[in-house]
Amino acid sequence: MIRSSSLSPDGRVAITGGENGSLRVLNLSSGKCVQELSLKANNPDGHVTAVTALAFSGDGQHVASGSVDGQIKYWNLHTGKCEMTMNKSGKQHALGISSVLFQPKTGILTVASHDGVLRMYDQITAKSLASVTDAHGSGVTEDSSVAVLDISFSTIDGGAQAQAQSPQPKFPNPNPNA
Repeated sequence: MIRSSSLSPDGRVAITGGENGSLRVLNLSSGKCVQELSLKANNPDGHVTAVTALAFSGDGQHVASGSVDGQIKYWNLHTGKCEMTMNKSGKQHALGISSVLFQPKTGILTVASHDGVLRMYDQITAKSLASVTDAHGSGVTEDSSVAVLDISFSTIDGGAQAQAQSPQPKFPNPNPNA
């Protein structure tokens, strides 16, 4: 089952992230899988949980992947190897990754998570550069009442913008026989 996907900057390949932790690079003209990066059985650096977020670097040579366990991995498409893992402990994004995106001008990797945290990482060192733990001013709670689900960048100034979505409230059915 595909949980995430991303299109390369040149539009020639796409990458998909699977429920089983796999990453597959697909040639769009042939429709064939040309590379499998991440299945833990084949790669000790692979994901062990569902891959929920993917992004190509601006040059199309690398891919960032995020998973349910909160880890973010940085993959070299030429070698097929994971060059680094950010948040190895999973503590910084305890409820899982919802979105990853490279900032076009700087290459900084911005990561959003279901616990409401927006964090920026240096793609060279994997160091966390900055974070916003209450990205929407309503308080991050253990039940993830406000999750940062997506990230976008302004084409004018390159600034990051986060979008949040709250879970739908559950109201009792006033007419249980309907």
